[in-house]
Amino acid sequence: GIFHISPEDKTTIYDFALKIARKFDFDQSLIVGKTLEEYFGKERAMLRLKNSCLNGKYTQSRLGFTPLTVGQALDKIKV
Repeated sequence: GIFHISPEDKTTIYDFALKIARKFDFDQSLIVGKTLEEYFGKERAMLRLKNSCLNGKYTQSRLGFTPLTVGQALDKIKV
């Protein structure tokens, strides 16, 4: 079967990019948030889910594994 491994914390692509920028001292002003409509266009945006995420609770219970949060993972990457 397929196991989804995802942290409990939910984040948008925009917030994820900001977290990376802060952690590595990148210029956050270069990150621009857009709505789905601005990014995909009106027709394609209507086909996209507005708020979706993976639920990794089954994987965590089956494997006894708790994934790192985004912040914890970024801390491990930046040594």
